[in-house]
Amino acid sequence: MKCKFEQQLTDADHKSLFGWAERVFPAEGAKYSWVEPTNRIVTRDSGIAIAHLGFSRFNLEINSKSVSTIGVGGVVVRPEYQGKKIPYTMFSKLHSSDFLSPQSRFSSLFCPLRLAPYYAKHGYDIFNGSVRFLQNNGHVEAKEFVFMLRGIRELSGDIIIHSKPW
Repeated sequence: MKCKFEQQLTDADHKSLFGWAERVFPAEGAKYSWVEPTNRIVTRDSGIAIAHLGFSRFNLEINSKSVSTIGVGGVVVRPEYQGKKIPYTMFSKLHSSDFLSPQSRFSSLFCPLRLAPYYAKHGYDIFNGSVRFLQNNGHVEAKEFVFMLRGIRELSGDIIIHSKPW
């Protein structure tokens, strides 16, 4: 298996990664529009995409200040490869990469509360303030999700994201 940074996914990659179930991602997110990642870490076995971690740079507005973050989303592993610590390898690759520069010194993600313990194993902590993000009718706060941060603990206040969630 090889884990590497990639920019694009082919149609075959999409089918392999996201076509194995009717709903691959948590049902809680079905009513929201999500950002397509600009960067990816893809794990392949014999050239076939078996795991994916998407990410992009985003700006958060916190107490009227702009703060840069790497937003992580689209974490998926094909069922037959689950339990093999593949996400650990992908998160380690991201967290040790140049993408987490001084300008983007922390990473963040959205997940249902039930998945927070899993992401805590990768170093993410639940943010306890309000987080609002852009949807068709303006900014909304999703009660179905928690916002998690890695690499920063002193963050307080409310967060406004001027994009769709990741």
